[in-house]
Amino acid sequence: SSLGGRADWELDRPTNTSMVVCGGMGGGKTSVAGTALNWFHRQLHLGRPGEAIILDPKALGDFAWCEDWATVCQTDEGMWAAIGYVHSEMIRRAAILRRLKLRSWVDLPPEEMARFGGRILFIADELVNFFLLRGGTDKAAAGRAKTAWTQLEMITSMGRALGINCVLMTQHAIAEHLGPFGSTMIANLAARVGIGALEPSAAKTL
Repeated sequence: SSLGGRADWELDRPTNTSMVVCGGMGGGKTSVAGTALNWFHRQLHLGRPGEAIILDPKALGDFAWCEDWATVCQTDEGMWAAIGYVHSEMIRRAAILRRLKLRSWVDLPPEEMARFGGRILFIADELVNFFLLRGGTDKAAAGRAKTAWTQLEMITSMGRALGINCVLMTQHAIAEHLGPFGSTMIANLAARVGIGALEPSAAKTL
């Protein structure tokens, strides 16, 4: 940690928060995500319900080993749809908790758990580059990108209590690079990992 001690980030902890992983090309960001995915795969084998959703804009095969049990999105439309799906699932789950007057999914009674759904692990690789390259400059594309940024901001702020864990990876963990809600996104990503020699602004942000 920043104080020299060990920092734990446990996916199975009810109070777990979203994580941002920042580092240069080839620095090891994907290995951090792979560790979380290995844990998640083990939970599936143990019979715990859930789904892993991965945005992989590089499409270099880093997540090919997950394709049998996770949703790996590499096309533009697939990635936009994945963000929308996680957001809509979050809204559906929030309605269930409101109806039952509960604050967190861990408080659900057993008879409601199946309807609510299992844990969602949402991983986005090279998040900033994805939006910069896929957002485009025409009005339709810009509107689509803004909608997705809004949805992501809500996912990082509300997802924890609804069984949605995020691991967002980027080379540029700078608020102004994280879309119109960059400052809020950074605040929501309370678990932060910096790998290697970071640019000064990114290091300061983390």
